[in-house]
Amino acid sequence: MDRSTLSRNLAPLAAQGWVDVSVGADPRSRSISVTAAGRRKLKAALPLWRKAQCEIESMLGATSVGELHREIERALAALPVPSGRRP
Repeated sequence: MDRSTLSRNLAPLAAQGWVDVSVGADPRSRSISVTAAGRRKLKAALPLWRKAQCEIESMLGATSVGELHREIERALAALPVPSGRRP
């Protein structure tokens, strides 16, 4: 994930107080940590996420879900990595 995508995804989490973003050891880097509120939110969300995953598997079938995951992995592997960025 590139820096701008990561920043965009972290901004709402930081605004809600679920993650803390601070300057890292190198002033160009950032350190991200999950707050106590973030851990509580994750604990509350995880059962809902699991339920949604089970519902999708029940609709599509385990084989189709597995195929979908493999196809997504193949597609991601085929995408070019921008120069200067690590995968």
